Amino acid sequence: MGRKCYLVFLSSVSFLIVFGFLLNGCGKKPPDWVTKGAAAFSPKEKKLYGVGVSELSPNEAMTRVRCDTRARADLARVLDSYVASLITDFMEEHKDYFNKDAEGSDEFTQIVIKSTTEATLIGSKVIDRYIDEKRKVMYCLVELEIDNVLQEAFNKMKEAARQKHRAIVKERSEEMLQKLDEELKKRTERGY
Repeated sequence: MGRKCYLVFLSSVSFLIVFGFLLNGCGKKPPDWVTKGAAAFSPKEKKLYGVGVSELSPNEAMTRVRCDTRARADLARVLDSYVASLITDFMEEHKDYFNKDAEGSDEFTQIVIKSTTEATLIGSKVIDRYIDEKRKVMYCLVELEIDNVLQEAFNKMKEAARQKHRAIVKERSEEMLQKLDEELKKRTERGY
């Protein structure tokens, strides 16, 4: 009876150890947005998303700021991005009619891409963070409602129209003042 209890005890401990390893290996799964980015959300939502990634550092505040900033930069690329690219592709083939082993082909491809982004993200907010302890990385999710984007674009257009109107009024007033000066000069020359 004692041996049987001992075997049951050992099998229970073994089960718990195996279960513990399985549980540890099947840790918390990251949210979909970590791997899919904005594609993790329904296009029917009237929101835009950006994902930032930052390595964990001893300074947690710096890690958060870095991650948040990168998420907003990712979001800004959706709104306004200028991309310049240069691709150089070189191919060469050489034949040796006397020695087939000396034949060959060489290829070289070089790609250079420069991207600049500028956008005002009024109303953007960090809505989630995920820390991957294994990789020592923080992920941040930023959200911006499309209505805010449209309102900001409308405000920029109104301001641009105001500035253009001011420039036209200033130009016309300068023209009128110049004409007045010319008329006064003519009058002075006539002796009036």
